[in-house]
Amino acid sequence: MYIVQKCLYDPIDRNILYSILSQEEIFKYYTQSDVIPDGRPVVARYRHDNKPSLSFKYDNNILIGADWGTGFRGDCIMFVRELYKINHFEAIKKILNDFNITEYDRNNTLVSSVGNNSFSINSSKKSITTKRKEFTARELGYWAQYGITEQTLISYHIYSLSHVFIDNKVVTTNTGQLLFGYYCGNGYWRIYQPENSEYRWFGTLPVGTVFGWKQLTLSNPLFITSSLKDVCTLRELNYNAVAPVNELAFMDEGRFNRLKATYKDIILFFNNDNPGIDSAIKYSKQYNIPYIHLPINAPKDPSDFVKQYNKEDLDNEITRLCMNIK
Repeated sequence: MYIVQKCLYDPIDRNILYSILSQEEIFKYYTQSDVIPDGRPVVARYRHDNKPSLSFKYDNNILIGADWGTGFRGDCIMFVRELYKINHFEAIKKILNDFNITEYDRNNTLVSSVGNNSFSINSSKKSITTKRKEFTARELGYWAQYGITEQTLISYHIYSLSHVFIDNKVVTTNTGQLLFGYYCGNGYWRIYQPENSEYRWFGTLPVGTVFGWKQLTLSNPLFITSSLKDVCTLRELNYNAVAPVNELAFMDEGRFNRLKATYKDIILFFNNDNPGIDSAIKYSKQYNIPYIHLPINAPKDPSDFVKQYNKEDLDNEITRLCMNIK
């Protein structure tokens, strides 16, 4: 299996990161707050604080955030370092991963490895294309363990792939390991390699992507869950569901307001780990909607629950959880 090559970063590489993502975009993503770069204080939503205590201002082309509630002062990379207690390299890696951006090297080029040869692609292009193929029995068996059928895969634009190209250069092929692609429209792909522990995901998605949006029906309730895989598992039980790119990103208020105007019952159904529960509590308070999660000692999400048990047990558990919503 060919994978996107690992990158190395040092402190000067913040300029490369800022050429790919804006500093305001990064701060907005992790603070979940409005970024007004003129020093005016805004609410620090990431701390569930209703008092304006967070401000932003440029200093020599670097956007500096200052949180009076915590004493933090620094750029967006420093903020991610402090928020997750990680080092500089890990912070840049996390930012790229959370924005679903394929990795870059120090020369601001996308580096891919094919066999023993390597090549560089100018980062301004980043055009991902694929070659699709029919699902094999083993591939369908992978999805079946989560209760997901081929019909549902097709409905949600999940494809079996033989090749992945970036600017017409092969970067990944199916040579025995599972290789799938989530097609999100307008040329956007999220590539999924479930048997590749180091590079399970790569691709680029627009900020604000919501999986399952186009497949929604008008039935209640609507679950907002953690992944497209969970959306598909819930669909097999005839539940309406959507998922943001990840639990931290959620969705923009315009999209949420459209859901709120359409569905009487909207329920957050994130993972039962600490990040999932923390995000559920945060958005439950922010948007005044209830949340559920699977028991702490159970599999973390709906798809893993079906894998360990079955769809009927998941349906019964969801019914029990929803009955306990206050």
